Amino acid sequence: MKFAVIGAMNMDVTGWCPNVFRLHDSNPGYVRFTPGGVGRNVAAALAALGHSVYLIAPITRDIPGQALAADCARVGIELSHARYHDGSAPCYMALHTPDGDMLGAVNDMGALLSLTPAAISEELGFINSCEACVCEANLTEEALNYLCKNVSVPVIADAVSVYKCNRLSKALWRLDALKPNLAEAKALSQGSTPEECAQMLLDAGVKRVVISLGADGVYAADKNAGGYIKPTKVFSCSTNGAGDVLAAGIAVKCAQGEDALKCAAYGMQLSRQLLEERSKN
Repeated sequence: MKFAVIGAMNMDVTGWCPNVFRLHDSNPGYVRFTPGGVGRNVAAALAALGHSVYLIAPITRDIPGQALAADCARVGIELSHARYHDGSAPCYMALHTPDGDMLGAVNDMGALLSLTPAAISEELGFINSCEACVCEANLTEEALNYLCKNVSVPVIADAVSVYKCNRLSKALWRLDALKPNLAEAKALSQGSTPEECAQMLLDAGVKRVVISLGADGVYAADKNAGGYIKPTKVFSCSTNGAGDVLAAGIAVKCAQGEDALKCAAYGMQLSRQLLEERSKN
């Protein structure tokens, strides 16, 4: 299948401390620079599955930007519809605890402001030639609203963060699938439990809701059914990127017209495979 992915591509700077992290002190550990961004990570996961993937993201001419573009060529992400941007490449800096969970992060995503409604309008014909479009809340509210009002193919959205997820609030009516974590689902719906949040989001117009619950798996629902899918194994490695792989799996099955539980099950399968490979290294 052919997918258009609209969102962030950035350089990830990830720190991991093997011991107890001490605040306000320098902690021995490991630092890695890797290509990242929700949009880029979802695109990479879709490309790894053999699909044709076109990433619509800002591309910068600085050293990190050119490194990111080269990596896209390596993993099979097409950039023929990406937008060149004069400025610094987006960057995401995260710190992880010894058990792999994220302690906190800072992101510099200013380049995403260049993905305006006018810029997206130039790509509408191409986007509508794809089987599905994946977007995410690093885009502005105006860009997301324009996209959802004008795209005719299935739209799958990642909520990204509690801070940014409300950018999707006026576009919920158009989403064929939404992947938030529980905190994001609560922020978008004002619900308290996964079941309550999912039902409120369905009532708002979302066709499939898959709420990530971390080590507890996911809760998935559509108008016909809902239920929990528990992980078969809990991993101690970093879980960074697992949610993006989950979103890619949801996108594939959504594009094929499958229900929420089948979308979630496939996404969970892909996430488990990623973490199994990572735990070996």
